[in-house]
Amino acid sequence: MALGADDFQFDMDMSTEAPPSLLGMVFGFSGRIGRSTYWTIGAFRFLLTVALFVALAFNLPAGIENWNVLEFYGYFFGTAEGLKYGILFIPLTICYWSLEARRIHDRGHSALWLLLLFLPLVGLFYSLYLFVANGFFAGTPGRNEFG
Repeated sequence: MALGADDFQFDMDMSTEAPPSLLGMVFGFSGRIGRSTYWTIGAFRFLLTVALFVALAFNLPAGIENWNVLEFYGYFFGTAEGLKYGILFIPLTICYWSLEARRIHDRGHSALWLLLLFLPLVGLFYSLYLFVANGFFAGTPGRNEFG
């Protein structure tokens, strides 16, 4: 019995996109990611953030404990040393927002919900909710409006 072209069915919903690059995986905002990717990239980002904070702590000038807020911001935005650390924190912040946005997409919600993080006190509780929901709850099965 010979097989003909009518004997094969193709899933037209199957994605033919190439896998994302490393930069797209870490800094991209579109699409979805699963829990394992979220935890893997998130743990690496967390370790980099801790290392950066430790390096910053060991390189702060003497007498910083007596500084007021304006002097502290003056150090970060007014000196080359402070600006260097500030610039290094930018990619880690973008990575954080990227991970949260794509994980929210996987759960079937819009990333606009992340704007709640900017509200005082509400943002604190919402960040705790995001940690639990994005880290431990499964995403929507199959495709959703975000991918």
